[in-house]
Amino acid sequence: MSTANRRGQQRDMNPIATSRRRIAGALAGAALGCLAARVPAQRARVVRLAFLGVVAPSFPITKPGSPWGVFFRDLSARGWIDGRNLKVEVRRLAGPDSVSHLAAEVVASRPDVIVCDTSSAVLALRSLTSTIPIVIHLVGFPVELGLVTSLARPGGNVTGSADFMLPMMGKYLELLREVVPGLRRIGMLWAPHNPSAGLMHAEFQRLATEAGLQFTSLPVARPDDVAGPLQAAREARLQALYVHPFGIPKEVFAWAIEHKLPTLGQAHRGALIGYGPDAIEQFETSARYVALILDGKSPADLPVVLPRRFRLVVNLRTMRAIGIELSRNFRIRVDEFLEE
Repeated sequence: MSTANRRGQQRDMNPIATSRRRIAGALAGAALGCLAARVPAQRARVVRLAFLGVVAPSFPITKPGSPWGVFFRDLSARGWIDGRNLKVEVRRLAGPDSVSHLAAEVVASRPDVIVCDTSSAVLALRSLTSTIPIVIHLVGFPVELGLVTSLARPGGNVTGSADFMLPMMGKYLELLREVVPGLRRIGMLWAPHNPSAGLMHAEFQRLATEAGLQFTSLPVARPDDVAGPLQAAREARLQALYVHPFGIPKEVFAWAIEHKLPTLGQAHRGALIGYGPDAIEQFETSARYVALILDGKSPADLPVVLPRRFRLVVNLRTMRAIGIELSRNFRIRVDEFLEE
């Protein structure tokens, strides 16, 4: 008998070794089974997913690291794959005049789920359907606007992630006062046609007034009509400006840079500083809720999710252009410095 055969026979005659090998094999098989169970099989039926909003996905949607890339990656991991069993339709809002007819188009197409990121569009959708599930993506004040009964129990066909709760207004004011020591005059650019913007404007104005600041309201009726509000901002000799993220064109930030005016808004569009929920977390939440609904869950039973992680971002190009210096205490709290 060869040495190898004798060793094999000795191992087989050792009951402890044999038992250990059997247990290890069983555990390995169980682990593989659990792994397979965690990776859902691709669903056979084809479903339709509709997007309506301002930050709707662009194609190709698989760009690595992009927020929408994260969304579709997570959907794929849950068995819903674009181009196979998932048909995606995108309608992007071009302004307040486009809300009603685009909402009607979406509902008429009878998708399985709608994802929407704008409060005015969600309200329009809700007026047209009470049965098609709607996943809100970072939509502000869902309870105050009557979109859901409560955050814990939505009770209708709307659920998802909420954004811009009223306490955020105090944080925005705090950040601007840090950026501009001795701040006395502050303004807000906002779109009155956006219901969330109206609630935020009222709270921001209240907080600024209570802090003893001179507040200037700068409503923008249409995205292509900002000349008047910007002229009013110049006449008010503002020292800082908060720009609401919806309904305001990117050109506003170029104007603010030209006039050396610090802004808080969307830093990737040119604002000096941006502060808000972590985008990746919110896209993961939206993907999870879409998958749950496609798998049979009712939106009425899925609680509205509030952001857990927030990010402070500074646009370095804007900072240099307006010639402002941020304190060391401020800089060490920044999560990301952009060079855009």
